[in-house]
Amino acid sequence: MVQKQLDWIAAEANNISGRGIAFGAELADLQFVSPVIDNAVPATAFTWKNEKIDIYSCSFARFSDSVTTYPLESDVRQALRSGTSNGRRQRGSIYVVSSGNGGSSFVPDSCAYQGFMNNVYVILVAGIDHQLNALQTGEKCSAMMVTAPTRTLGFNVRPEMITTAGMNVTGNFGMNSAATAVVSGSIAVTLSAK
Repeated sequence: MVQKQLDWIAAEANNISGRGIAFGAELADLQFVSPVIDNAVPATAFTWKNEKIDIYSCSFARFSDSVTTYPLESDVRQALRSGTSNGRRQRGSIYVVSSGNGGSSFVPDSCAYQGFMNNVYVILVAGIDHQLNALQTGEKCSAMMVTAPTRTLGFNVRPEMITTAGMNVTGNFGMNSAATAVVSGSIAVTLSAK
């Protein structure tokens, strides 16, 4: 999934498929390889090389049970605060975060319970389908700031967007992770136009 997200943001033209939204952008691929993410991992990642990294595109989510509130840990809050104040050469790093894919009609998870998603230091992104409907799996909350077009979950669903993965064209990357890549790429284009 990480490569697909990177392709959507910055892929160069290859005569097979389209370009990324901010083609030619330089990207750093930060991955949390541990199955259990403790607080120190994201706190360190969100300030890593923040003098050089302008946008942190975050399409991961922690498990939640739709009932428990998960507050933003103090070390992660401090890292985000420091990044938005001091990163990007004192102009503030930009954190673009997926609202999560845990919503459903059976167990309607909400990003309101997640302190990482529901805080003032991030731009929270939700996906919409080609008919401008919220995604069936999308988590809903009042902290969402922006939506972007993406592919929804299901069979025989018309892929609204495609990207390249190596030399193959794929239409199976979607939901809120893809919407987050779209918004991150759009912000990168905006920053490059200055």
